[in-house]
Amino acid sequence: MKVIYLHHLPFPWGRAHDVHVIKTVYYLAREGLPTLLLAPLKKAFRRPEALLKYYGLGPPPEKLKIVPIPVLRIRRPFKLAVNSIYDLFLRLYLRRHPPSEGSLFLFSEARLVRLALRLAPEVPRILEIHGLRYFKKGGPCPEEKKVFEALSLGLITTRALKELIQEIYAPSVPLEHLPLASEPLTDTISRDKNHPPLMVYAGQLYPGQGVEVVLEALKYLPAARLVVIGGRKKDLDRLQRLSRALNLSSRVKFTGYLPPAQVRSWLLKADLLVLPALPEGKQPYVAHQKLYEYLGAGRPVLASNLPSVREEIEEGEALLFEPGNPEDLAQKAQIVLGNEDLAQKLAHKALKRAQYFDWPARTRRMLKILKGYGYG
Repeated sequence: MKVIYLHHLPFPWGRAHDVHVIKTVYYLAREGLPTLLLAPLKKAFRRPEALLKYYGLGPPPEKLKIVPIPVLRIRRPFKLAVNSIYDLFLRLYLRRHPPSEGSLFLFSEARLVRLALRLAPEVPRILEIHGLRYFKKGGPCPEEKKVFEALSLGLITTRALKELIQEIYAPSVPLEHLPLASEPLTDTISRDKNHPPLMVYAGQLYPGQGVEVVLEALKYLPAARLVVIGGRKKDLDRLQRLSRALNLSSRVKFTGYLPPAQVRSWLLKADLLVLPALPEGKQPYVAHQKLYEYLGAGRPVLASNLPSVREEIEEGEALLFEPGNPEDLAQKAQIVLGNEDLAQKLAHKALKRAQYFDWPARTRRMLKILKGYGYG
């Protein structure tokens, strides 16, 4: 079996998803599987060593090959033309280097499924499904249904999302549950217990992520500080305005996007890691990468009580609060921040849980699924 991973966004893109893609191909190759990544790479990261180092990974495994595919990223309304540049160069590459027998396509972008079907219809198409257009459209999407019809196998990150897909699209293609992964952090950072307690959020900042709720909760936590990592400028501006309106500017730090190594450093410094996703749109269904990263940091976790969260943690591994309720968030946060013994127990159980979701374990589960369907 040989995996050909197609991805049309340039690395590094500055989101959790590109970390997921890079680690997927890295660990597949580490397991001895010939793995080819065909994706755009920014100029400073054309050498595999530089790209992998950026994501905190070691030297390229012998079985990993990364081939840059050109792409042009400009603003709309030229989106189709931009995508077609990647499509053209991908077509040329596959014409010169036809997939060998036993190859399969793997991707996490639905757009590429039907492209792969046109370019090499004989090669199986495996899609990692992290979300649906259904949520943006507010209902079933005919184009999305066609994607499922073009698939050979779907790997879905939560059971809640799998059940929703079966309900709205009833696809004939097999669907398998495969959770996301984390990298348990072995670094240690000493925290000064004399400093005010530190809460950390890392991720996107669009409204459904619920960062507004954390800011509102800080009104009830006068001693706590908050660091918010990530987000686009428009979302940063919106949340900074809210922070000023709530007179929280002295206690809230917005870092914007940070490289993975700096994100890890902040996670390790935290007294409490917060996942405040709201019970709307895709949030109750999709996997939250930050949950896995939080567990891997071995720090106490406070998360929204959503179906997609509950299915990945067990009692005592995190505290849950009522989604969208700043008072409940503050109350649960105070329980942890005011009880060092509880905080230590939560941290220990979080790190232990993260070992179940580590990348080698996820990769072995993926390979077991693929072999179960006759691939490899």
